[in-house]
Amino acid sequence: MLTLNPDGISVKGCHHIYAPRGQAGEYSPLACNPYRGCGHKCAYCYVPPAIHMHRTYFDAGAIPRKEFLKHLERDAVRYRDLAITEQVMLSFTTDPYHPGDTGLTRDVLQLIQSHGMGICTLTKGGTRALRDIDLFRPSRDAFASTITSLDDSFSQTWERGGAIAGGPPRRLTSVP
Repeated sequence: MLTLNPDGISVKGCHHIYAPRGQAGEYSPLACNPYRGCGHKCAYCYVPPAIHMHRTYFDAGAIPRKEFLKHLERDAVRYRDLAITEQVMLSFTTDPYHPGDTGLTRDVLQLIQSHGMGICTLTKGGTRALRDIDLFRPSRDAFASTITSLDDSFSQTWERGGAIAGGPPRRLTSVP
């Protein structure tokens, strides 16, 4: 028998789709992390100690989690069977559009949608994410991309592998 966890949204026994704890829950009620590691090399990243991974390995790049699609399918069926249609965010402990091979990302997004759930991404991958933009339904899904600064030099200090704005630093002015 399928039951919910005490948080009221995540399904007991599911480990690949889960309810994020703490402040992370403000972004999306559910999440999944198809990769381990990242590669954006953000100086401020909290993830390596949180997942007990040495920063050198984490920053070296992301690798797909073993048999992720198979396990995700099992979880997604359980969520569908309980009529849970919330958004699932990719990713809190990696980036769905990290600097390496992100072919798994599109498959994950499509699998989640095929089971009636919404999708949500947050990435520092810049234009790498555009190849999947066609999957996002404006009335159902969410897509966000972050850039630290319009000053590429400053961005590269904080996110050595992240996307850059690609132009000279500009001074922002307010609109009257």
